[in-house]
Amino acid sequence: MQIKRKDVHGNLSESYTYGLSLVATIIFMTRSVEVAGLATVLMALFIDPHLSVLTDDAVLGKVSAGSFRKYIVYMVIARIGGTLLAQLLFLPCAHLIAMLAESV
Repeated sequence: MQIKRKDVHGNLSESYTYGLSLVATIIFMTRSVEVAGLATVLMALFIDPHLSVLTDDAVLGKVSAGSFRKYIVYMVIARIGGTLLAQLLFLPCAHLIAMLAESV
C-alpha cells in the first residue's frame, strides 16, 4: 500500500515506517513514545546520578581531573557509538516492524 509522504511528522524511523505501511505507522507512533519515555527514565535512574556523584567528587578533589575527563570522553564515545549502532539497525528494524504489523 503506497501512502503519500506529504503529512509525515515525528522522528525519522516513524517517517520511514510511514512509507512502508500505514498499519505499522499507527503501531509505531504509539510505541515510539513509550520507548523514548522508558529510555529517558532509565537514563535518569542510572546515568545521571552516577555522573552527578562523579562531578561532586571531582569538585571536592576525591577524583582526579584526568579521571573525570576520561569518564566524560567515554560517555561521548558511548553516545556516538550508540548513534552509529542505531543507524545500522534502523532499516532492518523498520522493515521488521512493517512486516509484523501487516501480519497482525
